[in-house]
Amino acid sequence: MPALSGISRQRVSQSFLRLEATLGTQNEITFEALKTTGSPAATEQRLNSSDKFVITHLGLAIYVAATDTAADRGKADLHTWNNSAVFTGTNDANLTALFNGKLGLTVNEFNYFPALSTRDFLRVPETQEGTFTGVNAGSSDTSQGGDSRTNGLYGYYPVDPLIITGKDNIEAAIKLPASYNMAASASNHINVAVFLAKGYLVTGAN
Repeated sequence: MPALSGISRQRVSQSFLRLEATLGTQNEITFEALKTTGSPAATEQRLNSSDKFVITHLGLAIYVAATDTAADRGKADLHTWNNSAVFTGTNDANLTALFNGKLGLTVNEFNYFPALSTRDFLRVPETQEGTFTGVNAGSSDTSQGGDSRTNGLYGYYPVDPLIITGKDNIEAAIKLPASYNMAASASNHINVAVFLAKGYLVTGAN
């Protein structure tokens, strides 16, 4: 890969980034990319200031956690669509707006994606959590326990390789069509948007 030319193989590994934003009432969702910014959630995978990351695929997901704790975030399943069997709160219908927005990625004032449609990340699986899949030994139906996923790249969208570093000014954001209340309705619950990237991590490159 040209983006990795001249870099020692010992410093390159397949890796990922996972950036999260707790949702409220907003018309834009912003994601922090660096470990040194704010207080990353335990489920996030941000970039160290001394590293580089070569992005090859991007993804977008949502989840609901019972509380804003590492334990509840860690057991929350990621969803690539707004499943009404999972997102059951008063405001949760508004989560669909995430997949009708525009993803922008700006690095040091260079706009790699002025408007990448978030519709590209929408995946409604063939087998969906909450749907009926059969009959128990008794008379009641069996409910599907989770969404089906076909492979490790399910939900990801391929992009031309691009490099970001821990020294860069990175701005990742989703612009929505309007302002929406996407906060979880249940007490203590949180709705979270997740920006995902697959690619290659180059450690100690800065």
